[in-house]
Amino acid sequence: AMGMLLGIIGGILGLGKLVLASPAAAVYTQAVSFISAPTGALILIVVGYDLTFSKELMKPVITTALLRIAVMGCMYLACSALIFHLLPYDKLLNMALMLACILPAPFVIPLFARHLDQDAGYVSTTYSVQTLAAIALFVPLVLYSLA
Repeated sequence: AMGMLLGIIGGILGLGKLVLASPAAAVYTQAVSFISAPTGALILIVVGYDLTFSKELMKPVITTALLRIAVMGCMYLACSALIFHLLPYDKLLNMALMLACILPAPFVIPLFARHLDQDAGYVSTTYSVQTLAAIALFVPLVLYSLA
């Protein structure tokens, strides 16, 4: 949360443009690339470690994924109503809000589920299903961006 707050403040102050216009831009972009490159592989390892597809597990997993989509859809409607009541409509901002709402939950949660052996498979499988749902929901978002 603190990192997000600092990022928002930095964005408002224009620090990103300042850094990218400075001689340190190459160092900054290389550092970001170096740090972010293994992130995808690490997420796949964390999520896939306890992945199990069993019949008794799939019903609660699919229920959880559908409930998350419904809750995040309601959150999108509430947030967009509030934001666009205060600000003029901006398609790019609307798409960013949609994208934030279709993404799966933070991928760090399975690390905490390791202490609960009986729940680790449920959590990992739920992440996999939510990731597939996010990919499926991303397609209409891309089509909307082209319109």
